[in-house]
Amino acid sequence: MCRLRNRLIAAIITSPILALQPASAPGLSPHSSPRSAQRSEPDPGCSVGIYNLEGFKALLTEGERERLALEQKMRRGDYERREDVSPLFLRMAAQEMLERVQIALGRVDSEGHTAALLYSQTDYGDARILCSWLVTPLDFQVDRVDIPQRSLTQVLQDGLGVTTRAATRVPVRRHAAAARPVERSVGNADSLTSPPRTVLRQAARDMLPESVRSGLLSGEIRRLLILAEADLSTVPFAALPVEGDRVLVDFASLVILPDVQVLLSPMPILPRAFAGAKLVVGNPDVSRDRIWKMKSLPEAREEANEIAGLFGTTALVDKDATLDAVMARLHMPTIDLVYFATHGIADDVNPMDSSFLALTGRHLLGRDIKQLKLASKPLVVMSACQSALGKVFRGGVFGLARAWFSAGAPQVVMSLWNIEDVPTRRLMVNFMARIAKGMPTERALQEAMRETRPDFNDPALWAGFAVYGQPTFLSD
Repeated sequence: MCRLRNRLIAAIITSPILALQPASAPGLSPHSSPRSAQRSEPDPGCSVGIYNLEGFKALLTEGERERLALEQKMRRGDYERREDVSPLFLRMAAQEMLERVQIALGRVDSEGHTAALLYSQTDYGDARILCSWLVTPLDFQVDRVDIPQRSLTQVLQDGLGVTTRAATRVPVRRHAAAARPVERSVGNADSLTSPPRTVLRQAARDMLPESVRSGLLSGEIRRLLILAEADLSTVPFAALPVEGDRVLVDFASLVILPDVQVLLSPMPILPRAFAGAKLVVGNPDVSRDRIWKMKSLPEAREEANEIAGLFGTTALVDKDATLDAVMARLHMPTIDLVYFATHGIADDVNPMDSSFLALTGRHLLGRDIKQLKLASKPLVVMSACQSALGKVFRGGVFGLARAWFSAGAPQVVMSLWNIEDVPTRRLMVNFMARIAKGMPTERALQEAMRETRPDFNDPALWAGFAVYGQPTFLSD
């Protein structure tokens, strides 16, 4: 059955009907405004309807050019120097790029229910244009919408209250004013007129066009591989409303792709047996840190102990969670699970030298991570604040998650903002219990979110994590 389906997909992709060519005249998507069509500035590349393969190629090639330059900058630690790097596939025809993506989707999912959702944003006259491409093994659609000049991610974080929330696991600089706590009851976010629900609905109208919603409601799309430039990768996609009170995580599992190479040349992760070495860290002793003031995290200690118990190992907690002990386990050749339940900080100026996961004594910095060679390709989970954040470039966010991926970890679970201790423990234990049973990473997080959500209606408490990296291979 799988071979027959794959042959059918390949045949349809190469058929004359889908041999898409750029149209001679631009058209408008359902979300485009007449004002956008009347502008005289250069077109942003996604207003030609489903035939705009040149815009699709530009998205992939420019994103990859930026990513390659950033990789070089990360290796040197110099983020200001300008690079001129060309992707190897720059000369590939636009139609060939589309076909490669469609074939790749079939390779990572024999069931045919995985789609790629790609975003780019362009300043266009007096507005910013958000372009989105939905690619399935058999179809290709493009949409565009005017969005505010302000960062969509920042708008969402402000609306959810996570930028001012004094979350338990966030460090605060000594001699600096602490964040003002945001008082929220669990029921607040369940109101149709509450700020979180309102801002999420507005974002969903922009980021989930009708083609995506139709695929989700029909059951044809059950996993989305999301490639988003700049800081759009830190949008809480899981909490975006799709229909009524049903949100995206109710329909699909999600993977944030680090780059286009994962999409064009997929190396999907096979389900894991977790028979190798483990590193589980919880609640290190940070009482003597001279720069950062960090609370003790009893829930993180219990979280780490529970996770370690699921995998038959012992967690490094409290004073035992030192950098030396952590590095010793990270250098084990068979390590297949790396788990941190601790404080985290992201630096948006120098993400490798100043972003860290807190440990007893000296912390684990981004530069420590990027120098690792993780040949055994472990799953990395950062149950800590801000672990998805860092320095923002057009090619994406460079921080702790990217450092782990560059070091050889094919899948990284990361946090989108400052997280709370109790809800995080509940979510992550549910998630890791499914991982221990062999469930694919993205599906395990999806189901853990769905189980945890009824107890914490506020999306800030359950939607703050995402899977970053390569997709898991799914078979029927």
